[in-house]
Amino acid sequence: MAEPSHFDVAILGGGPGGMAAAMSAATRGMRVVLVDGGNFLGYGLQGAFKSKALWEAARDWLSARVIAGILPPTV
Repeated sequence: MAEPSHFDVAILGGGPGGMAAAMSAATRGMRVVLVDGGNFLGYGLQGAFKSKALWEAARDWLSARVIAGILPPTV
């Protein structure tokens, strides 16, 4: 059984608002958990863009931030 974890903030939804809230809390030193039902974070952006190229650019930008460690490892 996994050890229980402590988080200061729980964010439900990995769309643009959830990502922004998680990043804001993390930059303030809070331990954050981000819960989303999709396969990857930022999925809510898909409906916001008419252009596939713009959607892919936004997805890649969000992925690069995660890879660069901008989000906390608990997200």
